[in-house]
Amino acid sequence: MLVEIGYEVVINGLKEGLGSIISEIRTTIQSADMIIAIISENYMKSSWAQAELSAAILGMNKKILAIVIGDVPLPSYLSGCAYYKLDV
Repeated sequence: MLVEIGYEVVINGLKEGLGSIISEIRTTIQSADMIIAIISENYMKSSWAQAELSAAILGMNKKILAIVIGDVPLPSYLSGCAYYKLDV
């Protein structure tokens, strides 16, 4: 749906190799107009996912929309962000 109305959607499309992963994350976040973060139980277990989002919040001042899935608390570092809560 987002692509149909002119947005580019990137879903963790990363290349191989640790150095290129870090570079690709940084480049993708820098070029994004907005970050849509899916906050789930798996997200909360992933240090990589949390590091990506922290970079978007702290270093790059990006707009963030969080979608919280299930019975997961909104992380404190997202307290100032808009979010939707989905109960599944």
